[in-house]
Formats: sequence, C-alpha cells, structure tokens
Amino acid sequence: MPSRLIALWRENRRIISLSGLITICLAAALIPDVQVRLASAFVAATRECRNCSVPSRVVAATVAFTTGYSTRPIPTIVGGRDTDPTEFPRVGSVIVDGDLRCTGTLLTAHTVLTAAHCVYDIGRQYSRVGFREGIVSLSVAPANIVCALKIPDAVPFRYDPATHAHDIALLYLCQAADDSSSRYTLDADPALVSRLSASNDFVDFVGFGYISFARIGDGRQRAAIMRIAGIDTARANTFTYGSSAVSVCYRDSGGPAITSDRIIIGVTSETVGCRKGIDIRLAPYASWLSGKIKS
Repeated sequence: MPSRLIALWRENRRIISLSGLITICLAAALIPDVQVRLASAFVAATRECRNCSVPSRVVAATVAFTTGYSTRPIPTIVGGRDTDPTEFPRVGSVIVDGDLRCTGTLLTAHTVLTAAHCVYDIGRQYSRVGFREGIVSLSVAPANIVCALKIPDAVPFRYDPATHAHDIALLYLCQAADDSSSRYTLDADPALVSRLSASNDFVDFVGFGYISFARIGDGRQRAAIMRIAGIDTARANTFTYGSSAVSVCYRDSGGPAITSDRIIIGVTSETVGCRKGIDIRLAPYASWLSGKIKS
C-alpha cells in the first residue's frame, strides 16, 4: 500500500476508516499511484456528503476521478455571484467540528438562524458548533462557539430528520457577535410569500459554501436573485424556487431568502440536484421564533 494512501487516511480519519479506503482501492484493482488519486476523490465525496451512502460516494468519486470534476468549480448558489463583504455582513458560515457545514444569519448579537438538519446530529455537544459572521473567506477569523441551540421539538412544530419538516434552528453564541449592521426583520405575514410569487418579485438568496467539489481553498459567500415558484404543497410551510441555471446548492442550507425590504421570508432547507431550492417559510413560525431569540 503506498505511503501516500496512509497519509491521506491520517489527514481524514475523522470521516473515513482506513478499511474504507483500502476497500475502494482493492475493488478497483488499480496501480498504486492511481489508487491514491481515486482514494482522494472518494474522501472528497465523503466530506461533501457525510450522510450519503457508500455506493453513492463511490459513484461520485469515480465521476470526479474520470472527468476531473473535482478540479472544476461548483459554486455555492449556482448561477449566482460572489458578494461584496458589505452586502450581507450578517450572513455567515455554520462550522461543525472545524468544517464548513451550512449557512446562518445573525439575528441579534447572540442568536443565529439556520436549518435544523445542519446541527441536529450534535446533540448537546454544543462546542462542536461555531459561526463565522459576515466574512467572505473562511480563514479570516475564528468561529464564535455556540453555547446552546434550539430546534422545534413539540407539536405543532417538531423537526423530522427524515422529511426535514420544520427545518429551522436557532444557535446561541457564547460571545456577542458584531451587531452593528442593520438587523433583518423576520416575516410574520402569512400571505407575503404568496404575494411575492404572484407579482414575480425577485428575492435575494445568500449562501456560504465551498467553491469546488474537493473543497479546495476557502469557502465563499455568494448570492443570487430568484423568483419564488410558489408554495410547496408537498411539504408544509415551504416554498420552491430556482432552475438549472440559478439555484441553491451545497452548503447553502440554512441561508436566508431576503426581500428588497430586508425581510427574511425563508431559510434554505434543501436542494434538488442544485436545480431547485426548497425553503422553510418563516411566517408560520413567527410566535415560536419571537419567544426564543436572545438579545
């Protein structure tokens, strides 16, 4: 077994076992140098989607290895644009175990809004989670550690990890973040999303993610304006948007949908192949949120 394969495992032992790398290489029956390159692609696929099945990671790694996909940019907010640091200073990155996982929005000096699925698996190990506020490069500043969090856990709002129903969460920061920029208003109007959809108004969608499949370099804050397609009847309290040309993508989960009046109407819950976005509407949760936001 080549020494570089061992080194690769040591660098990524938190997310993949040595036997996993060996199995991939033996199954492929490749020469040592190619084994390392394929294993690197598999690690990249694993880190990009830790909840994906092993077969799906193998497929992703094979595609990356055979096409060079891992060296080509796959931007967060597909079809969007890189933001200026002053545009969305309250939107930042949610960090788990030192790795970028999702996007979040600073509501107050101590409270961050994100998606529940981003932090559901950490239990009460809050110190594993951090938030980097309003920066474009992930390496600029250390993350502000989270001391507690809140996920909807009672009827009528109980988060379901299987369906991502009620997929919102609040993170409570141990230290006060920079709260000097203008705060956003949270949507409390049940009809606002429908009106925006009917009038074809544009909404800003902001995300903070890696800009390559292999997570090369730092993440990047990006944004795009999109029209709301409509209320999603298949999932309660959600709306859809996006197309093959412009949509949310990896790590945009938890990011805000912001109107021209600086009202957050939704939180990105998931993407369908980076061609369609599904957001949780905030209006139905207005009372739940208002009682839990800390100054």
